[in-house]
Amino acid sequence: MSFKKLDPTQSNASVFPKILLIYGYNQEELAVLLPWLEKIHASYLIIDSSATGMTVEEILKQEPINKSPIHVSQQKTIVLSGYSQKDLYDFVQSIKTLSLKRPILATVTPTSVKWPFGQLVKELMLEHAQMSKKSL
Repeated sequence: MSFKKLDPTQSNASVFPKILLIYGYNQEELAVLLPWLEKIHASYLIIDSSATGMTVEEILKQEPINKSPIHVSQQKTIVLSGYSQKDLYDFVQSIKTLSLKRPILATVTPTSVKWPFGQLVKELMLEHAQMSKKSL
């Protein structure tokens, strides 16, 4: 995966539906996160471990497909779908104000949309670990 700097002036929408895929939060944390998401009028889906075998595309289409889950730790992850760079920038700035541990944030790409959600989370965790080592 590659990283590029956000351009908060770009407001071009994505081809994917605008929704947040939320994974790895417990009930206590959701009690903080969900009212904030309602306040900012963000659409979201809570992904539980039973859906980790579904591709991101299947989840976005909200198709009732039963696939074997992929075992992945409950790493707090928010995958943003359909957000323009400006919306993404605003979301990242805003989520920093919450009293929650910062999640791994990612966007849906033409490549990641085909991956099982659990595999995406695993890849994001690996990248996060590598980036954390580089910043030490």
